Amino acid sequence: MLKIRNEIALVILAVLAGFLCMLQYTLNAGALAQTLLPLIALTAFYAFPVVIDMNLFKVVAAFAFLVVFLDESYNFPFYEGNPPSEMLGPLLFDRLHVLLGIPGWHFTGFEVISLVLVGVSLLHRIFTGKRGNALSSDKLMPWMILSLPCAALFAVLYGLLRGNDFGIAMTQNRFLPVLGCWLYLGYVSYKRPEHAENLFLILTMATVLKCIEGWYVFIVDFNLHLGSREYLIDHVASEAIAMSMLYVAYVWWHRRQHILHDIAAFFLIAVMIGPYLINLRRTSFLGLGLTLMLLPLIYPMSVRLRHIAGAALLVGLAALLVIVTWDLPPPLGAISAPIKRFTSPPPPGEFDYRDVENYNNYRSIMNAPIQGRGFGVTLARYIPLLDISTVYPLYETVPHNNVLFIWANGGPIAMAAFAATVAFSFAVCLRLSREARTPGARLLGFLGWGMVLRWLVYCWADLGLAFFRLPAVLGLIVGMAIKALAQERKGAMNGS
Repeated sequence: MLKIRNEIALVILAVLAGFLCMLQYTLNAGALAQTLLPLIALTAFYAFPVVIDMNLFKVVAAFAFLVVFLDESYNFPFYEGNPPSEMLGPLLFDRLHVLLGIPGWHFTGFEVISLVLVGVSLLHRIFTGKRGNALSSDKLMPWMILSLPCAALFAVLYGLLRGNDFGIAMTQNRFLPVLGCWLYLGYVSYKRPEHAENLFLILTMATVLKCIEGWYVFIVDFNLHLGSREYLIDHVASEAIAMSMLYVAYVWWHRRQHILHDIAAFFLIAVMIGPYLINLRRTSFLGLGLTLMLLPLIYPMSVRLRHIAGAALLVGLAALLVIVTWDLPPPLGAISAPIKRFTSPPPPGEFDYRDVENYNNYRSIMNAPIQGRGFGVTLARYIPLLDISTVYPLYETVPHNNVLFIWANGGPIAMAAFAATVAFSFAVCLRLSREARTPGARLLGFLGWGMVLRWLVYCWADLGLAFFRLPAVLGLIVGMAIKALAQERKGAMNGS
């Protein structure tokens, strides 16, 4: 398990950050970065020796905790609520020229830290020669990391030759390097199976804290009623909650020994499932449903029958709960609200905004099936789009369906790179869940393939590539899974 001393230091810093943040917002609402600069310096002072010592997993795990817990302010999290995760989020996800007043610094703290960690790790491996024992996956990682960015770069250059706008092209591709950076960080930081167990525990802690915030905002700020608000937390939070609920369920199923484990698992699921349902992210509901439906793929036939019986029981209970709460007012009525949104048709004469986006992308693909349009142009308007810039400023630049967007702008080459990345990631995690002999590696594979599946659903329906947090956490898990599978196979060959 994790050593306590260093983690307690991080917890103390996090609590201090929250206290200072709330204090300065009470006294002076315009000096967040300046108030927290001493804390940032202290945190850097703590982290720097750890990086130099190349205990990379500790730094990456702490960074991943912040990535899951903190909010991207441009997603308008919590609406009028103002919990610590939203107040601290700009430190990581706002552009530095806005946060610190430094002209020309259009990168975020998240991007800078990610690139610094990758650079320090690369330099350490180059100058010390500490590459570890050679693994079969070492030659595949450069392809995994670089294939999609290189294909996108080719489409950017093609777009420039056509006279497309370079600034728009950079905006459209800004999030693509995130996946590659975190694939590398996951690969180099994973050393042993315990790292997977520790990481999921840390990420689940971050998710539970965010869910507690969600409960507080829903009760105090929303008065137990979502009203006209689209969500409770934000889009990305639902994926973190889905991952954490599956982690708790997996650990409970495989390691329960007495009733205290049952109580703890039930309590954690109860804390998370409420904000998950109230957050009303249909994309996540679909992805989680597909994950549960495909669970039999990784189990032997004897276990599949029990899984099907258990799943049927859960579906029956869920259906009964929806029926009972169908006509009830909030908060109990919020349970059936997602189903109502699926089943209620739009008013006469209205059409779904996403359908218009998808149609415009389909037409773009049909008009340039070989070369694509190149990056650097806005979404083609074969059917006019509604102006939703007040809730999504990039609606003309990066449409919600990132799969069709990559195909329409990047052409078949970029689409092939994206599809290969998804397929390879899914196959690695699924194979690891079947072949792993150690509990940590098996856990990594089990949760990993579900995350890839749900991320693909997000990419199809809701900007899976256009957030920082989704591709970051996914890349971290997939990079660790690639390393874990290679280690497991090498151990099997050596008979250990």
